[in-house]
Amino acid sequence: MTKILAIDDTPYNLDILKNGLEDEGFAVVTAESGRKGLELIDRESPELVLLDIGMPEMDGHQVLQQIRLSDEHGDLPVIILTANTEDSNLARCLESGANDYVTKPFSFTALVARINNVLRTQKDTRQLNRDVEKLRDLAYRDEMTGLLNRRAFFERANAEFEISKSSGEPLAIAILDIDHFKIINDTFGHAAGDEVLSAFGKLLKSCLRLHDIVGRIGGEEFAVCLPNSQAMHAYNIFERLRTTLAKQQLLTNDDGTTHQVTVSVGVVGLTDQKELDNLMILADMALYRAKNQGRNRTIVETGVTN
Repeated sequence: MTKILAIDDTPYNLDILKNGLEDEGFAVVTAESGRKGLELIDRESPELVLLDIGMPEMDGHQVLQQIRLSDEHGDLPVIILTANTEDSNLARCLESGANDYVTKPFSFTALVARINNVLRTQKDTRQLNRDVEKLRDLAYRDEMTGLLNRRAFFERANAEFEISKSSGEPLAIAILDIDHFKIINDTFGHAAGDEVLSAFGKLLKSCLRLHDIVGRIGGEEFAVCLPNSQAMHAYNIFERLRTTLAKQQLLTNDDGTTHQVTVSVGVVGLTDQKELDNLMILADMALYRAKNQGRNRTIVETGVTN
C-alpha cells in the first residue's frame, strides 16, 4: 500500500485528504506544520508528499527546499497543493523542485490521477537510473574478473597520481602477470584459464584495501594503484599474495596432481615522474626483472625512494 504524507496547517483539510485518499486505497499520515512534516519524512519514509504552500513559520517552498537538499530523501516525489493559481506562483512551485501541483479546490479524481502519474513517473525514472548505472558499470568493469578494465583503471589511478603529486603523500604502483599463462591455456583449455583469471582477481581484491584501485589491463596482466602507501608496504602486500597463490590448488591434472599457479610482480613508489604512464613503465621494468630472475617473485624498482 502506497504511503502518502499530507502536510497542511489546517486540520480540516488534512481530514478531507486522509479520508478521501484512504478510500482510494492509500495509507495516509498527516502533519500540521512543515517542521513536523520533515520529521515524519524521516520517521515514516512516505512514497509521496502532498504539500500545502501557504503555511506559517515554514511555508511549502521552504519545506520543499529542505527535502531536495536531503541526501536520503532528495528525490522524494512532492505534489504542491495551492489556492494561488497565478502563473508566477505555479512556475515557482515547479522551479523549486515540485513534481506537480494541484490547485484548490480540487476533485479527488484529478488528485488521484496526478498522484498515480507522479508515482509511475518516479518508478520509471528510478528504473532508468538503475539501468544507466548498470551500463556505466559494464563500461568500466572487466567482464571476466569484475575488476576495473584498462580504461577505468588508468582514469582512476591518474586521479590518485595527481593528488599524490600535489599533496606529497606516498603512492605505489604494481603490475602483476600470471606466470606461463599460455601454458595453462594450452594444457588445461581456455575455460580453465578463465577460471584462473577469475580466481586470481578475487584473491587480489581480497588482499587490498577498499580504496586501492585494481584492474585487469591485459590478458593475464593486472595493475594496482595504492594511495598513501610506500613501495615497501606494497611489496609486503604482494609477497603475501604471491605466496598465498602458490599454495592454492587452482588447476588439477588428469592424473590428479595439481599444477601450481604463480605470479610475478613489479612495484614502484612515487618518484619525480610527471606522468602516470612513466611510473607504469618503471613498474613494468621491475616486472620484467622479476620474470628474468625466474618468475614467482616480487621486485621493487631500484633507485626509487621508498
